Amino acid sequence: MLIWDNHFYAPKLGKNPKALIALMNKPNVNVPESDEGKWYYANGQNTDGRYFFHNGGWVGTDTSYIRRPDTQTSVVGMCNSVSLSVNDFTYATFEILADLKLWDGEDPSVY
Repeated sequence: MLIWDNHFYAPKLGKNPKALIALMNKPNVNVPESDEGKWYYANGQNTDGRYFFHNGGWVGTDTSYIRRPDTQTSVVGMCNSVSLSVNDFTYATFEILADLKLWDGEDPSVY
């Protein structure tokens, strides 16, 4: 996941890596039924323009990947149980970092 995350900031994949990442980050579908209609789908991730995230699960797993490009801060959570919500951990991480004065960004869990 670290290699994947680093690729967003120093792309190396494909014939034109920067264009590929720009395309992947470009919102292409509005999701108006979400909070205040500000979330968009961007090729495998959701975004409000500040945060990009992808959450999901399959066959007994739960995952969450949240990144904030302007601060190059990302949080990844992976759990081998659907009895826990990994989002509870990943979103809370930003709150903990803010409390420790290690993060001065906005908390994504308010969205």
